[in-house]
Amino acid sequence: MTELELLKEHWSKQDDFQVVSREELHKMIKKSSSNILKWLIAANIFELSFFLLLPFIFSSDANVSIKNPIIIKVTYILDYLLVSLPIIFSIVYLYLISNIHTTDSISLLLKNIFRARKLLNVYIILNVCIFLIILYTGIFEALNSDRIAQPTGVSAFTYNIIVVLSCIFVGVIFMLIIWSFYKLIYGRLLKKLNKNYKELKDLE
Repeated sequence: MTELELLKEHWSKQDDFQVVSREELHKMIKKSSSNILKWLIAANIFELSFFLLLPFIFSSDANVSIKNPIIIKVTYILDYLLVSLPIIFSIVYLYLISNIHTTDSISLLLKNIFRARKLLNVYIILNVCIFLIILYTGIFEALNSDRIAQPTGVSAFTYNIIVVLSCIFVGVIFMLIIWSFYKLIYGRLLKKLNKNYKELKDLE
């Protein structure tokens, strides 16, 4: 066998290796992306369970005592959103998982991963907005509540400032806990999706 034939054989082996590596990497990214979406569904189920258990953990007296009709409507809407959002997004994730499993095209896989990333960002933003509305609603209700007696010798202005600052403090602590949860769970999953997306881009 001549040197040229040996070189051609070597090139042929290299090409085969590249094709196999490309296909294997594609399969690994598919599997990884599918697993990430499954973890997102698990996180949504946990979140849904938490919100469904809240009425049993906390007394419902606070909701009963609310007299403002606007606050009552807002509370019902927020309760509905907190329960329905995890269900809706989980259904969409299941649809994306099905798409990822059935596609062999890199461009379609990229499209599905891009949708999953965008969907996750929307989900996080919606939840943060809901919790901010809960915070402002809580402040408004606290300022207009008859259950909190104004201490004697304290002016109405000072009392309102104390109530607002207290609500903000509790709200900030609550938001930090929620943000830490999202960053720990959803942030890590989003980072992995971004990594898969970049690796697929390199394969194109």
